[in-house]
Amino acid sequence: MGFNGIAFWQLYVLDVTVTGLKKCNTIRNSQDCNLIIFLDNIAVSRTISERRNYFMTSHLVFSIDLNRCINCKTCEMACNDFYGLMGMHRRNVMTIEPDIDELPLHISLSCNHCMNPVCVYICPENNFQVREDGIVVHNPSGCKGCERCIEACPFDALKLNPKTNRADKCNFCVDRIEDGLRPICVENCITGALSIMKVSSDEIKANNFQDADVPIVAYTRPSVNILKKQKGHIFLREG
Repeated sequence: MGFNGIAFWQLYVLDVTVTGLKKCNTIRNSQDCNLIIFLDNIAVSRTISERRNYFMTSHLVFSIDLNRCINCKTCEMACNDFYGLMGMHRRNVMTIEPDIDELPLHISLSCNHCMNPVCVYICPENNFQVREDGIVVHNPSGCKGCERCIEACPFDALKLNPKTNRADKCNFCVDRIEDGLRPICVENCITGALSIMKVSSDEIKANNFQDADVPIVAYTRPSVNILKKQKGHIFLREG
């Protein structure tokens, strides 16, 4: 099973994530991709290496099998229950309307734990860190709720938690990962549509996202594997 990041962006082009795409269009990256320039004239020149003290060779990513997702939203509910979330979701199951004679397409999405995450660059409090395994973690204790990361994320993955009034996002269940367990969404997926896999940084870099109409997507390099739906495929759960 190979890494297929380009398919991920193609899905976003076809997707109903209008909010995310509008946010993408408010951001443009410089020609050399060392700066991300926001249209409100805030320039951020910090490099990702300032938030890392190692050379990352592999990356944990979510893998999503579109042939198996049935829109049951069990992953959403499991995440919300495990983390006590109210009024927001860290993971969202979305439905894409199909072409004629095709069934709807369901996809479960959360933070993509990008290889070059824009949230890391834009946070004025340095609350985001990229772990050695590629997981992007957020420290809510230092968050002042400025919402810069929320506005900057091209994928609408960050939300303002109404309980804490601070930014919130998927943390890949890092505590469970360190205990040798799977993320709670993966653990509770009843069809096996969600899983995790380890890919090399070179595999992520190899995806040049030529189909990305919005430059920021090619820059952030979302790290998620999506198995495309086979034409005419209908998933029948065993048992």
